[in-house]
Amino acid sequence: MPFENPVTQRFSKNRKACVHTFENSFILRLIQNKDTIECPIAACKKKVYRNSLHPDYELLHHSRFMKFRDNITEAKEYFVKLRNDGLQK
Repeated sequence: MPFENPVTQRFSKNRKACVHTFENSFILRLIQNKDTIECPIAACKKKVYRNSLHPDYELLHHSRFMKFRDNITEAKEYFVKLRNDGLQK
């Protein structure tokens, strides 16, 4: 039974294509002048097709959110430290 795409509700036509996420310059350096390579993930034997590469917006959004959250946490810790230092004087 083929995999059903949850977004389009259609069945995948290319179950041999890899779905891993890679850093752009890394995967382009591996592919170079080829149209297809084997996935660089050790246990994955599926193919990575040049024409199927696309940005992973969900991962990008998640990484930006995590960076934002880390910045908020650092700012909070900074102001707590400032307040505590002021109370000790």
